[in-house]
Amino acid sequence: MNEALAKKFFGETPEGCCVKCKLPLTGFRDEISVKEFNMTGWCQFCQDIFYRDPADLQNLPEKMSTAVRPEDSRLSASGEIYTHVKDKNGKYDWYYGSHAGEIYVDKHDPRSRGHAGRKLQFKTKDGIITTSPGPWQTHADSLYVHTGVDMRKKNLTWGIIAHAREAIECDLNFGEYNYRNVVWVDEHYVEGSFDRIEQIARRISEDIGKVLYYSKYSSGGACHGFTNIALRRQHD
Repeated sequence: MNEALAKKFFGETPEGCCVKCKLPLTGFRDEISVKEFNMTGWCQFCQDIFYRDPADLQNLPEKMSTAVRPEDSRLSASGEIYTHVKDKNGKYDWYYGSHAGEIYVDKHDPRSRGHAGRKLQFKTKDGIITTSPGPWQTHADSLYVHTGVDMRKKNLTWGIIAHAREAIECDLNFGEYNYRNVVWVDEHYVEGSFDRIEQIARRISEDIGKVLYYSKYSSGGACHGFTNIALRRQHD
């Protein structure tokens, strides 16, 4: 791959990401795809979208499917080893694990009601640390702003994208759906940006000119939505 040309046409690319979509690389289907990546720097998804006839995604036969989310031990905090850092002002204590779903801040405020005002214990390489009452679980953007530690590409998410979906069961955290004409489904939880699935859904939606529905699951719960091509084009 000519890195100078890639930078000219696609701009700066984070390490380990596709030069075209900027999402993390997650593997390739076959040797041909690997050779294509070595020439272009494109991930498997961008190759598929470029070489596949958009009609293949527009005119799918009616098919309903229920996707089963895979198990992933990384979503459990059991056995997690946390890193302890102070914020830039040395005022608050921050704790983060191996992925962005395990980030906490202790502001040492006796009125804080995070985790119902309970104290939490974090296992670190230096031993067990007990927090003040009420630490809050937070997100990678906040960690980066206050400490400079960048976990923004370490969110674990699993997603599915389809032409339509029908609710079969819902609760406060995880809605369950049947999906019609699936165009994308992750084989496993993928580490990357928190809005990875939304980005993929928008890309496919723009390519085929149709609204798509997506569901995204993370350690913090579920998010369901759809792409609105008309509003997006109007905004652009």
